[in-house]
Amino acid sequence: MMQCPNDLQHCTMAMVCLFSGQLVLGLGPVCYGLQSQFPAFQKYLYESTNRPAGFPYVIVLYAWLLVALQVHLFQIYFAKQLLGAWRSATVRKVQ
Repeated sequence: MMQCPNDLQHCTMAMVCLFSGQLVLGLGPVCYGLQSQFPAFQKYLYESTNRPAGFPYVIVLYAWLLVALQVHLFQIYFAKQLLGAWRSATVRKVQ
């Protein structure tokens, strides 16, 4: 776990790197997966008359991708909140 008691500038830069990495390496593949599987998902919803007893692959994949999307969005939200707290602590410390 990263703690930043003394060097807040370094932690702020690390958090900015986290944002860029999450957008490119976290949300990018999840959004690509959702987009690439959308035709199969739509076909299952609207054209499938005889549904199998178990869950089809596309439903399981979409559920997994939506959970992954939610986790990445929460991580970005909480990282933004932490960055705001660090910046306000820096302003108070300087004054």
